[in-house]
Amino acid sequence: MSLDIAEVFKPLIGDRLIFSLLNRNQITEDSFTEGTKFSSFEKDASKLIVSERKRILKKDCDAQEFGKAGFLSVFTSVGVL
Repeated sequence: MSLDIAEVFKPLIGDRLIFSLLNRNQITEDSFTEGTKFSSFEKDASKLIVSERKRILKKDCDAQEFGKAGFLSVFTSVGVL
């Protein structure tokens, strides 16, 4: 069930994250390593994505309160995030 809940938030968080990084030119063609059958992020780009994701989630969670528990703690406690 927690994966079903996570599916709802993936486009909201993921699309916002990707487009903001692309629009600010924080991720470019140089951010990728190309293999013979795949492409992956460089180590610095991966760290940037993770830190930006945490920043966006924290900003959203601080803006919305659900009783005494914050938005993020509700989903963290059920294993979604």
